[in-house]
Amino acid sequence: MKPPAKLENPRFDEPLCSRCGLCMGNAWPTEESLLSCVFNTGWLGKHEEKLFGRKRNMLDADELRFGIAKERFNAVMKKPVEGAQWSGIITALSAQALRTGLVDGVVTLHGTTFQPKAVLATTRNEVFEARGNKPVLSPVLQALHTAWMEKKKKLLVVGAACHVHVLRDFAD
Repeated sequence: MKPPAKLENPRFDEPLCSRCGLCMGNAWPTEESLLSCVFNTGWLGKHEEKLFGRKRNMLDADELRFGIAKERFNAVMKKPVEGAQWSGIITALSAQALRTGLVDGVVTLHGTTFQPKAVLATTRNEVFEARGNKPVLSPVLQALHTAWMEKKKKLLVVGAACHVHVLRDFAD
């Protein structure tokens, strides 16, 4: 089955576009996605205040870089996942969430570092295929269209901060 033209040849009309993929599918109108675009709405100020009850502390370097959090910590797996970035915590958590039924699918990326492809992983093997860092602008949210069409309700999304902010606004 050939993907719709909108997925093959997305148009990024916005001057600032992270190519998150939310507006690249055809499960809902592009206009609805653009209303949640972090580059149109911003990700600081009113959105964070609504979610966390306050704005970022502009004097806190960690909060400026990573956003508002109750607690931050670094963790490393005792038995690293082979081929994963650092130790593979995200891969292991994603596989466990899928295995236990906490989620119906994991929105993530397959492909190479510079040729990422959005996927809806629904098996442990598909989650493990996604391991490794892809430090580029990526259309990971494009897989939400697949999830929507397959009526998946409980999703884990592996993405960057701008992906999460778009989702929070879009789902609101």
